[in-house]
Amino acid sequence: MKKISLLMATILLFSVALSGCSKSSPVTTGSRAANTSQSVQKSDTITLKDFADRKVTIPAHAEKIAALVGPAFEKTLVLGQADRVATTGASSAWAKIIYPKLAKIPVVANPQEPNVENLANLGVDLVFFWSTQAPIDNMTKVGIPVVAMNSFYTGWSNNNEFIQITKDDIDLYAAALGPEATAVAAKWKAYLDEKVNYVTSRTLTLPKDQIKKVYYIRSAASNGLECFMKNSTPQGLVDLAGGVLVTKDVDMKNNGFGTVTMEQIVQWDPEYIFLGRVDSKDMITKNSQWSSITAVKKGNVDLIPSGVFMWDNSSERVLNLLFLAKTLHPDLFKDLNMVTEIQEYYKTFYKYNLSAENAQRIIDRLPPA
Repeated sequence: MKKISLLMATILLFSVALSGCSKSSPVTTGSRAANTSQSVQKSDTITLKDFADRKVTIPAHAEKIAALVGPAFEKTLVLGQADRVATTGASSAWAKIIYPKLAKIPVVANPQEPNVENLANLGVDLVFFWSTQAPIDNMTKVGIPVVAMNSFYTGWSNNNEFIQITKDDIDLYAAALGPEATAVAAKWKAYLDEKVNYVTSRTLTLPKDQIKKVYYIRSAASNGLECFMKNSTPQGLVDLAGGVLVTKDVDMKNNGFGTVTMEQIVQWDPEYIFLGRVDSKDMITKNSQWSSITAVKKGNVDLIPSGVFMWDNSSERVLNLLFLAKTLHPDLFKDLNMVTEIQEYYKTFYKYNLSAENAQRIIDRLPPA
């Protein structure tokens, strides 16, 4: 947890500076400190520590951002800074509905190995990226600052640490994006706490025999054998929702996901199967190899909804928590209306009035009407 402590210290210092500095107190450090009484200049910089444990100096107000790591664009949208995105990776149909300008933003062919010359030509002055060292070195060599986000692996050992890492993630985006983003991040973290408390007030007291065994498929790779494992976001969400991930002790360090065997799944015999980045249940329900699994026999096979970005690794993971809780324990959450929750979330954080029909289509993992 040393890395997380260092990250939190950096972010907290930055947040305190933003909220409590006087006219003469700098809110950033770098080539030129910016005061709250002054407009941010191109020469202003801030220094922060990212999830790769790197000390990074970036522009205090980046004007052209490359949102390359998976959920980066969605995070800028939640934080109200999407207008600063100059290029991004592949995006969803829902993202283009919520933010129509996305259709005109250039898409990087290979986000994990971006063409540095193209980024330079676009004038990119900040990149949200994975912790992969070689591409980071290629970008920084030509003067493009890179912030490594929490998208591969960060270890945690209990629910509180998992929730804190989730907050650290959005805090780092906000610290890189500035005071307006920091204010929104605070609102999002309060929303997270509210929903976690709502769910866990009912699930944490469940007797052991009511904790549901869950297998959570990551993608269609290996016909359903690629799944989330120890220290993945789904593990944390399932735990909070009153379940236990059957792969929770399988440690694929630096990933949080990997491939298991059909023999292992038969032995684990999950009561529920969730399909993450998959659009059809057929790979499980119409495959005789899975027919003996309790989840399949009882019809407890569900697609995980997907909105602006995948629910396993975006700010919408809060909605995923609610969905998992209601699916695993419908009697405990009869008062939970997922359509209403999604509508309220989209209005609050995306500033978009989503229809009830489209909210249901997100739940059903369908494209916009």
